[in-house]
Amino acid sequence: MPPAYPERLSAFLGKITRNLALHRYEKHTAKKRGSGEMTLLYDELAECIPAPAGAERTAEDILLADIFNRFLAGLRPEARRFFMRRYWYFSSIREIAKEYGVGESKVKMSLLRSRNELRKLLEKEGVNV
Repeated sequence: MPPAYPERLSAFLGKITRNLALHRYEKHTAKKRGSGEMTLLYDELAECIPAPAGAERTAEDILLADIFNRFLAGLRPEARRFFMRRYWYFSSIREIAKEYGVGESKVKMSLLRSRNELRKLLEKEGVNV
């Protein structure tokens, strides 16, 4: 409570609530937390990863994890690093290019090719995309 009793307690509590909500919003949308990058990453992978189905999901998850592990093991080391940095660590394309000293277009093309390879592998394994 402030040193003096507020004239309108409801206005005082409303201001506190608003400030807490704004601070929480800023915290969750901060640059270091991705600021909407998650939805972009999910959109990029949407055509490769099947949607969850239901009760048989656990068995499918195990199968999918095995397929992903084989996929990652089959990638060239550079392509694997780009893929993991983008889709596991949620790094931006600019950050990946800067860290590895390559152009952004090379990172984008590598990620596109990797996603296409993943889609082909999933189709070959009979996983509905």
